[in-house]
Amino acid sequence: MPLWQELRNLRIGLPPGMGPVDSSRQTFHVVGISGSLMEMEETIMDRFLKTRMSGLLLASASALVLTATAAQAQITGAIDANIPFAFIAGSTKLPAGSYAIRVLDIEDPHVLTIADKGGKVEAFVTTEGAQTRQLPGKTELVFDKVGDREFLSQIWIEGSSEGYQVAKSRMQLKLEKSGASPQSHRLAVTHNKKGKT
Repeated sequence: MPLWQELRNLRIGLPPGMGPVDSSRQTFHVVGISGSLMEMEETIMDRFLKTRMSGLLLASASALVLTATAAQAQITGAIDANIPFAFIAGSTKLPAGSYAIRVLDIEDPHVLTIADKGGKVEAFVTTEGAQTRQLPGKTELVFDKVGDREFLSQIWIEGSSEGYQVAKSRMQLKLEKSGASPQSHRLAVTHNKKGKT
């Protein structure tokens, strides 16, 4: 039922006991809107649509900003890394060696795959976005050394303020909870944008 019919049925603005009237000729006043019921319906619908459109535009603008931010942090091609020590990526223990780090799926750029050049070892790592105020001068991996174990912690792309924060494994959280403090260090790597290794 149209709004003006609902308003007419409620007899807004009519004295008690007054019977039905021609709503197109009767003038009513409701919350700063005056005119016939049909005019009121049009005014209310206009206000509703303007409010709704403003909300949609704001949501669209926010989505564009988030998409642009995610695109800045994305690894294109592969990161080639010669890692001279055994390390843990996510929950996978990896030996020292040469690795290629890639985005697993372009639709979800925060899941990375780390594979050795021989194709024998592969790990999947879940990450979150990270930011820095100082643009990195080179592509780097950051490792947290906790006790005698090395954990992949962050990935920074040369010239981008956006990077990757690797989710801490249960093992790292357990070690830190027992009192071991992480010592961070960086390892320079190569960002191969064509992805050929």
